[in-house]
Amino acid sequence: MIKALIMDIGGILSPDIWEHLFLSKERISSFESVPKDTLQGVGAKYFALFAYRVWDRAISWQKLERIYWELVAAELNVTLNLAEVEQKTEDAIVSLIEMARLKEFAITSSMRIVFCSNETPFWFMRQKDKLAWDAVCRSDAFMMSFVFGESKSDSRATMFRACVDYLQTPPAETLFIDNQHGNIQQAKNFGFRALRFQSHKRENNLVKLLKAMSRSEEGSNG
Repeated sequence: MIKALIMDIGGILSPDIWEHLFLSKERISSFESVPKDTLQGVGAKYFALFAYRVWDRAISWQKLERIYWELVAAELNVTLNLAEVEQKTEDAIVSLIEMARLKEFAITSSMRIVFCSNETPFWFMRQKDKLAWDAVCRSDAFMMSFVFGESKSDSRATMFRACVDYLQTPPAETLFIDNQHGNIQQAKNFGFRALRFQSHKRENNLVKLLKAMSRSEEGSNG
């Protein structure tokens, strides 16, 4: 029986911000003349640089964000309109699920929840504050790559172990939710039950699906 949830952020709770800013139709205007494969490479490179390095809290996330965009602009040889960058970042931060319903589900089902994601400090802080994730997760239930200095799919499974230690629930009773095949496979190898979910598909409703899974398990155990 499922007793705990481990949830990804990008593509599950909210859009992947760097992909929105670099690759979507609404991408930053300075990137319009840059080949898409170049944007893909630079976006992934600097996401990894900031997401998989432990955040030194002596440097504010706001300053890290400025450094990030300076590096990106220099490598792409473009001039960025910082006001546009700020606005498009804010526009990208939207909730893909109804957090109130997720909170209600967690309470009524006595389900503990952890958010486990590869994130940069600055985009995580922007999303957490704007989307009020603290209403669903305690502050110590955010297992982010920039805390551990590695990806959640790293072979050492440090982030997975941290989730288990926090939840105090065996992997076999924990559902891992992500939109990336590689992460799902790593989670299964670790022993989690795993669900690949894609919030961008209109017919998908995560809370509805979780409720159906819960009812199904209760019926099979009854």
